[in-house]
Amino acid sequence: MLREAAHLTSSLDRADDGVEKDIGNRVHDVGRFATFLRRSPDTATVEDLRRFQVEQQETGVPVPTMSTFASALRFFFTHTLDRPDLARRLVRLAHPRKLR
Repeated sequence: MLREAAHLTSSLDRADDGVEKDIGNRVHDVGRFATFLRRSPDTATVEDLRRFQVEQQETGVPVPTMSTFASALRFFFTHTLDRPDLARRLVRLAHPRKLR
């Protein structure tokens, strides 16, 4: 279900070349959240999202990777499940960038 819904939505936004890779990445990221929950991600609560993001930070997941997870979950909750209330609870982290 997730793969089909993501494909339908993504195909409207992107050229076909990158769609499959993008879908695979989103499915993988949502799968990591499901593994953390030990249940289906469509049963997630606001507290589950908070715990997931705190656990990522505490285990040293780089900020850009955390942002990728948040983006995938935001897409999943907004477009696939029609649960924008959960998507709004995802925290965006800024990270310092190196000067070139």
